[in-house]
Order: sequence, then structure tokens, then C-alpha cells
Amino acid sequence: MYLIKETTTAAKDLKKIKSKSPAVKNRLVAILRQLQENPYADAYGNEELKYEYSGFRSMELTKKDRVVFAILEEEKVIEIHGYLGHYLDK
Repeated sequence: MYLIKETTTAAKDLKKIKSKSPAVKNRLVAILRQLQENPYADAYGNEELKYEYSGFRSMELTKKDRVVFAILEEEKVIEIHGYLGHYLDK
């Protein structure tokens, strides 16, 4: 089981998600559960990012938004870097 931590940017994004539809909120809860159980699982479009985002992974929250995270394996921590936007392109 992994612990989930957020960056300050992700925490700000999370406040904005509270105004989104219940379907988006439910999907976010499901993604966070999946990340806690197995962050490498092939679910929600889980993919390893490349180039300047090397070291990060992402899962699709909506067509426009992706949950961007890093896996800190030694500490068993998932570090969330953003919830809104496509990767870190804000």
C-alpha cells in the first residue's frame, strides 16, 4: 500500500476539482485508490511520460485533465504533481 502526498500545485488543483461534476470526483477517488494499491496497473490510461517529464507517470481524469504523479518506491509514496491540465502544461 502506497501513501499519497500532494505538491502545493496539486493541492490547489484539488480545490478546483471540488466544483466539477460528481462523475469527475468519483473517477478521481477511483484513481487515487488504484494508485494506493498498484500505481503501475494498466488502468485509467496509466502511462510513463517521456522527455522533459521523464520520471513521471499519468492517469486520465477527463479528456482534458490528467493526474500526474511520481512513484517514490523506496518510501512507498505516490507524489501527485497535478490534477488539472494535460501533464504539467499550465
